[in-house]
Amino acid sequence: MTSRTGSNCCQRAELNAIIEGGFYGFPFYGTNEAPPEANVIEPAAVLEGTASTFAHANADGVYVAYLNLAAEGGGFVVDRFSYDTWKPERIFADGRSHITAIPERGGLLYLVSFGGVIHIINPDAAPVRPGPSRFHTDDYVTKVIVAGRPFAIPPGYEVYIDENRLIYAKNPCVPANTQAPFFLHIVPVNHNDLPERSKQYGFENRDFDFDASGWRSGDSCYAVRRLP
Repeated sequence: MTSRTGSNCCQRAELNAIIEGGFYGFPFYGTNEAPPEANVIEPAAVLEGTASTFAHANADGVYVAYLNLAAEGGGFVVDRFSYDTWKPERIFADGRSHITAIPERGGLLYLVSFGGVIHIINPDAAPVRPGPSRFHTDDYVTKVIVAGRPFAIPPGYEVYIDENRLIYAKNPCVPANTQAPFFLHIVPVNHNDLPERSKQYGFENRDFDFDASGWRSGDSCYAVRRLP
């Protein structure tokens, strides 16, 4: 994902889903105007009256920080765009501060405002990454598999539940088994248990890519996802 701003301060910025060989217009003029024969790909979203655009994509969607001149009082905002609708959800707004960075630290997204104030804007969305966690090891998943009873999902994965974690196991495993996105939608018994951002969909979205949450071990593939 990328964002694009015109050459002037306050031209519109576009949020584009990039594909190889795609043509998105002429960014120098902040417009999609092109010769009639050009096949222009429309942006996924348009941010009107913006500047200093910054985009960060993860499994939860695309987070865009920008100066929203159209908002009351102006100021910087952070909007989340989900991959299914591309409609913005306001995550952060501050008419007094200036955004200096949005780093990713330990799987959390932070917004650093003018003066050094740090705001955690998305504590749950970033995917779990394999690393020193004891839950992303062969020993852990082997113990769960030996003690548990799996249920199967396409394409031939066995899924186990261990307290508040889902364990995906596949053997034998080929590259094609790990290249497609994994769709994980959690529907609670009580709709009111959903976070406000998820109530409009009726489920908590925990979709993930294998590379972010899984690993290969010999002929097997494993992935671990934390449940709410």
